[in-house]
Amino acid sequence: MEIVFLLLALLLPVACGGRSHDTPGEERNQHAEAEARCVMPSDEQNETTKKVRKAVFAGSWYEGTEASLTNQVDRFLDGATTMALEKPVRGLISPHAGLFYSGATAAVGYKTLRGEGVKRVMILALSHRHPFKGASILNVTHYGTPLGQIPVDRDACDEILKNEHFTCVPDAHRSEHSLEIQLPFLQRVLEEGFTIIPVLVSHVDDSAFDEMAEVLLPYWDDETVVVVSSDFTHYGQGYGYVPFDKDIPENISKLDHGAVDKIEELDRKGFDRYVRDTGATICGRKPIALLLTMARKREYLAQELYYTTSGEKTGDYSMSCSYLSIAFTGDLSGPADDTGEDEKLSADEQETLLELARHAVLSRIERGEAPKDLDAFTITPMLKQNLGAFVTLKINKRLRGCIGYLTGRGPLYKTVIQNAINAAVNDPRFQPVVAEEVPRLHIEISVLSPVVEVNDPEEIVVGRDGLIVSRGFHRGTLLPQVAPEYGWNRTEFLEHTCAKAGLPKDAWKDPKTKIERYSAQVFGEKE
Repeated sequence: MEIVFLLLALLLPVACGGRSHDTPGEERNQHAEAEARCVMPSDEQNETTKKVRKAVFAGSWYEGTEASLTNQVDRFLDGATTMALEKPVRGLISPHAGLFYSGATAAVGYKTLRGEGVKRVMILALSHRHPFKGASILNVTHYGTPLGQIPVDRDACDEILKNEHFTCVPDAHRSEHSLEIQLPFLQRVLEEGFTIIPVLVSHVDDSAFDEMAEVLLPYWDDETVVVVSSDFTHYGQGYGYVPFDKDIPENISKLDHGAVDKIEELDRKGFDRYVRDTGATICGRKPIALLLTMARKREYLAQELYYTTSGEKTGDYSMSCSYLSIAFTGDLSGPADDTGEDEKLSADEQETLLELARHAVLSRIERGEAPKDLDAFTITPMLKQNLGAFVTLKINKRLRGCIGYLTGRGPLYKTVIQNAINAAVNDPRFQPVVAEEVPRLHIEISVLSPVVEVNDPEEIVVGRDGLIVSRGFHRGTLLPQVAPEYGWNRTEFLEHTCAKAGLPKDAWKDPKTKIERYSAQVFGEKE
């Protein structure tokens, strides 16, 4: 099915970005001419020679001269309406159709990057026409567009290529638009001199996502943004995907937003299941899955910015492609709002969070979605504070799920809703909670204070502190209530936290190991 879909995408430009008046024959000629212009580097060239991946789709999928392309992109950016985001933008999902179709949607996301101090962009695009295993980074020093040449961060790319999941597959890059189409927007919103890490993603086994994410995460620093290139539902006979033939615009939107729900929950496995179960023709599902893996490790927040379809633009839904702009936001250094360790939730606020958590679990299990109507709940200013929190589920005092955020990534009440759902259906240690279990669940919530680095293990107080141990790619945490439950002393608590991080139990003694602590206000439903 995937190979057929990719071939059809090549021949049917209307929803994927070719101009609507092009015939299939004209489009094929354009691609042939474009391939001839794509001069790939020669291994015989001197290593100091500039190697440029030239623009292939300039003049067809977007304007072909510097002046006309500047005007085209700026027109979209000027018309884009942006919303206030609580945290800095760390990543985007952006469409990759021809700019006539998807430019307005892409502009909404890219406009958020202006003035953010972004100096490097990691682009996770997809290989439509040349399948291979893993991801590919081309052996070039620059990518070119009519607006100029963008330098590649070769040092970062060369380090990434040392991992077995990353290689160089030149054929995949020769006539691929998904990465190239992002570049003109970057050139218009970022300061000159930014670099890129350009990655094409093809077939990735589920077992490989975590390792690939760990390879890329060190390069996702506070001056780097990650852009995933993907369109969403491709609907119509031409795409071989007609799951419904009535109320088409409404049903396409419902189908797309089912996927968006999983993305906003940072639920990679849920996203994969949704795409598999619905057959949703989301071409960039693998790069999206990789970004979700990375963003979940960073505890970032995903938020939809803009949505439209080519059917809406042309008035013809017999073939329609969907376009979304989604932002990933968050702080690398922890919560921006320090409420202080002494500020506590009242009994009423605790009860509200527990009720919200149970309401969220019921909504997710009974209706397959997060709760939308929260009017019955009193959301106080304290519940809107940016605080980390964990939600723990137990049945008969045995753990049934526990997931949370160590640092704030949005309003506390939303964090509790998200992690109640995550603990119920996304904890990889357990099967998802089923309806029959819900009445027997006991819900406990831990609201965390800001994280503090430990300089001397003697600072740690068992029963007061939760611990975070990290070294290299390894990181693990245990909540404050865990040590007293098991009767551990300080040394045993450190040893078990090291084990949780996948480190030797005495790793806490190594100066290279970072130890952090936090306190928590822990409360649960009455037994």
